[in-house]
Amino acid sequence: MANPRPERAPKAPKITPRVQNGSQNGARDTGADATSTVAPTDIVETAAAAGRFATFGRAIQATGLASLLGGKGPFTVFAPTDKAFAKMPGADLDALLGNTTELTRVLSYHVVRDRVKAPRAGTPNSLTTATGSNLEISRADGGGFKVNEARILKTNIRASNGVIHAIDRVLVPR
Repeated sequence: MANPRPERAPKAPKITPRVQNGSQNGARDTGADATSTVAPTDIVETAAAAGRFATFGRAIQATGLASLLGGKGPFTVFAPTDKAFAKMPGADLDALLGNTTELTRVLSYHVVRDRVKAPRAGTPNSLTTATGSNLEISRADGGGFKVNEARILKTNIRASNGVIHAIDRVLVPR
């Protein structure tokens, strides 16, 4: 006589945690990058809270751009992550951070004075920055999109006065 199969325990129900933000609509937390429907903070505060834009945050504070990006908006910021700044040669990064005029020019090149949602096929491929220069949006090799030579890593990080798209390089004005 064959041994009977052991009885399997029933699967536990899947539990979805709720955001503890006082929301009355039962919004669900979908992870570290979750954003609420209405963003309560401006671009400067949202970038700081995201945890991956510390260098960018210090740089915008040093240049005075924080007052612009904390204003009414709408703005779109293609924000280099801390890893993007770390890719720069140390001497170049130090020189950039030490030259407020050049740093302001470079950081302003990352700002568009309009709300630009995540790129999709068929969306405009050219945007005008706060400096009046153009950024080119295109398909990246292997999928996704890029702005100029920087890959867009995370899109639509919402702020009360605009949106942030995380990128993997510091853009240099052309």
